[in-house]
Amino acid sequence: MNLDGYNSNLRRQLILGLGAVGTMASLPLIAVTQSKTTKVPYLGPSKIPNVSLLTHEGREVKFYDDIVKNKILVMNMMYVDCVSSCPLATSNLIQVQRLISKKMQGAPVQMCSLTIMPEQDTVSHLSHYVRQHNIPSGWLFMTGEPESVDLVRYRLGFYNTDPAIDGIVATHTGMLRIGNDKISRWGMMPTQAKPDQIVKMIEHVARWPTV
Repeated sequence: MNLDGYNSNLRRQLILGLGAVGTMASLPLIAVTQSKTTKVPYLGPSKIPNVSLLTHEGREVKFYDDIVKNKILVMNMMYVDCVSSCPLATSNLIQVQRLISKKMQGAPVQMCSLTIMPEQDTVSHLSHYVRQHNIPSGWLFMTGEPESVDLVRYRLGFYNTDPAIDGIVATHTGMLRIGNDKISRWGMMPTQAKPDQIVKMIEHVARWPTV
């Protein structure tokens, strides 16, 4: 099976399903019900989990209190040993982070990446990845207990409704979740979209004045 081709088709389907950038910002968080294939409980249509996670710096954080609350969340899923889409996404998001620092000075933007393979992506593994890719400070790479990671992943819409596909690590969607919890404004777009387009989306979700 050609997973790269499959991933490309999957990303195209997601983009078409989400619609244009202008409409994506109004998308709500996706409600997830308990299924036979996961242990993710239904928390309501807008409940963001406050589970404990660990950053690549070894710091314990509460996902809602420390990462989401009163911030503009810019988040993707990844794993260290990914050799296809993840390095490209990381490189692209570094450019996004640089643009944010220039165009949105003072905005409480929190960039973070959560591993989809917490059993192998330990703090030291993530820390090595950050150094290897020269990730600027302020961008957090996180891991945690598998149940906590799955809970965040599902609640923020990083999953496939087909359990057989969702269970294949190589088919992770390559999407970026952008959200402003304070005003319940959320969107999603590909991690490999043009950096300036991603920043425009962040500004739109943040309602940050464009200069």
